[in-house]
Amino acid sequence: MPKEIIKVDKWLPVIAYGSHYYLTQTFHAGCFDYLKEPWTPEELFLRLERIIIKLNETSSQILQKIRNKSSEKEIYFSFQEMQIIKTLLKQKGNPVNRKVFLQVLWNDKLPMDKSRVIDVHVSNIKKRLKCLNINMNISSIRGIGYSLSE
Repeated sequence: MPKEIIKVDKWLPVIAYGSHYYLTQTFHAGCFDYLKEPWTPEELFLRLERIIIKLNETSSQILQKIRNKSSEKEIYFSFQEMQIIKTLLKQKGNPVNRKVFLQVLWNDKLPMDKSRVIDVHVSNIKKRLKCLNINMNISSIRGIGYSLSE
């Protein structure tokens, strides 16, 4: 029986290490990065350096980068898409339920039953970010919503 991994509610920049067998479980538990054995101290140092750089880049800097690059390439985000991005940035590392997005965008006035409107917006966001070469990892969490991890 595999060991149970405890999911933490708050995001912490944790680097785990070990066998490749635990890679998937570790990321699902919320780890920021994973070192597969064997690893070297130099690899750990480089990954820590990358985490420090990413932690220093604030949400407002990321939004400004999106605005600057989008105006250069004439790729624009709708109001709803920017609200989704802002919500994901505020909750970076934590899953955001679809109901939260509906509340932020329409105060729950949109019918919730099997509505795919959030999924469509997130899909459009991912395409536009890719065109702008902005690396924001927005992942879908089945049955819950979306999560942003950089």
